Amino acid sequence: MAVSEPIREQHKRDLAVEVLRASGRLRLAARGYSMLPTLWPGDVLTIQATTPDRVALADVVLCSRQGDFSIHRVLRHADVNGQLCLVTRGDSMSQEDSPVAPGEFLGKVIAIERDGRSLSHVPACTPFARAIGLALGSWGRLRSIVLRWRRRHALREFGMSPDSIGSL
Repeated sequence: MAVSEPIREQHKRDLAVEVLRASGRLRLAARGYSMLPTLWPGDVLTIQATTPDRVALADVVLCSRQGDFSIHRVLRHADVNGQLCLVTRGDSMSQEDSPVAPGEFLGKVIAIERDGRSLSHVPACTPFARAIGLALGSWGRLRSIVLRWRRRHALREFGMSPDSIGSL
């Protein structure tokens, strides 16, 4: 009997959480668009296990909420019913997330691999980057064009022709 896709994805997330808790580090690929232009789909992120009290403002963190992973930037700390919570938001999102409870917090992003290059830090969300992120988050057509251009550019850097590869 085949396992359904949602169940398979949940098993992958559960395994990732176990690896992070057991080893203290986890590498995973970014998939969504909420952190554009800081993080791009396909970026490989290194997550370091830590506690919410060791996270600074502007750090990018991994949380597990309602069965999904969320990787967003810390805007502030909040005390909710005596618990230290984090308030986060994606760089291309207009609304902040509800506070992240300590049990939902998993770790922070400490490195990024993009197009064969390593970044030893997560880029800051400057006002210019935020404006680009909001534009990419709001206008799906613009995001599609930029993502297609970026993929073609990355393939050319590796000496590959986008036409010879077809749709990735």
